[in-house]
Amino acid sequence: MKRGLLYPLLTSLLLSTVACHPVGLPSDRVVAYAFQADHPGSDVVSVTVGEGDSASAYFHIVFRSPNEDGTHEAVWLYQRDTDGEWRVTRKETVR
Repeated sequence: MKRGLLYPLLTSLLLSTVACHPVGLPSDRVVAYAFQADHPGSDVVSVTVGEGDSASAYFHIVFRSPNEDGTHEAVWLYQRDTDGEWRVTRKETVR
């Protein structure tokens, strides 16, 4: 393939890929920061996304509470609202 055709081809491929993919889920870092803001002094061990779809996702947050032994798990439901932003709509702690 000629060099002059390669760059326009790659550019159009990149733009079509970006245009076809929806805005992604909140990052683990964003979820951990929000959790720590809600639970000052807690230490987030891990954040994983569980079940969900393009409009909702359950994040499983493993954390340590201050002055307590062991870890706990919280499950936060993030849902995409009408303006496309992800918001926490439910918070549950699993002991």
